[in-house]
Amino acid sequence: AFGMTSYTAGPLLGIVVLALLGRGSKRGILVGSALSLVLTLFIRSDVWPLLNQLDVFNGWLYPALEVLPTYWVGMEGELKTSFFSGWMWPIAAILTFAFGWFWPSQNRAND
Repeated sequence: AFGMTSYTAGPLLGIVVLALLGRGSKRGILVGSALSLVLTLFIRSDVWPLLNQLDVFNGWLYPALEVLPTYWVGMEGELKTSFFSGWMWPIAAILTFAFGWFWPSQNRAND
């Protein structure tokens, strides 16, 4: 359960820091949050076994994921991650903050 906070804690922290500083583009925050969500999805190994068990990808999922440097398949066929996902919330916070801070805004009153 604590591992699932990797998806949300980072973007929320980035949004809070931007709000405290009084600056941030809505579009930049959305792009940064979405990008950090996708990045976390490729780092953590909790969604892929579920999709593989439901046979969503017809058996080609694990060989495709082994190409990524963040995964390897164990001796019993279980998917293992080679990157500690606890680092994802600070990485996602920095990513969300950076996109929100540097994303250009046409009109600050509406953004």
